[in-house]
Amino acid sequence: MARLLESFAGMPPAVAERIQVLGAMLHEDPEDGDLSLDSVNGLCSFLANHAVRIPELVADSDGQLVAEWLDERAGRLSMRFRANGLVEFALAGGKDAGSPNRVRLCGAEKPARAANSVRAVTGRFPYR
Repeated sequence: MARLLESFAGMPPAVAERIQVLGAMLHEDPEDGDLSLDSVNGLCSFLANHAVRIPELVADSDGQLVAEWLDERAGRLSMRFRANGLVEFALAGGKDAGSPNRVRLCGAEKPARAANSVRAVTGRFPYR
């Protein structure tokens, strides 16, 4: 994991630290797998190519990273960076939705297409 983090020297320190913590947590639990390096690469590439706020990060039991952003107007955006290079995403709630639990958009696409899909619904890629 250390070599991977070194290769993303421009990554915000908070993201690198959170990825290290998540990797250690997964490694400690024998029922969970290790953090997916492909998922880490996908997230880091996405953050490098899109001007977004640093998201909240969690990892699922399969070692896939999930980034979440909350924007009062646009809602909650969750993006799971899969090892196969796709991003599973869902956008729900927000003032624009009219209901806090209304799913406005969901899908699985390449990262740039996922960002464009969100932008098409919200008028911008939220969470700057």
